[in-house]
Amino acid sequence: MTTPLTKGSKAPGGDTVMRIGSITKAFTGEVLAHLATRNTVQLARPLIKSWPELAAVARQKSGKSA
Repeated sequence: MTTPLTKGSKAPGGDTVMRIGSITKAFTGEVLAHLATRNTVQLARPLIKSWPELAAVARQKSGKSA
């Protein structure tokens, strides 16, 4: 189902700001699955190994070392 544009509105583009809702989980999953099929990401690899800056955030939020 598509929603027609109202008169005077533009089609969404690369700079379009959209409201974020629960659907972003599906988009994120789809992107990760696509990247995994191209061996760009390894789903079994701990995220902190790919993004080490998250370790500091995890320690700050939990009070434990990541």
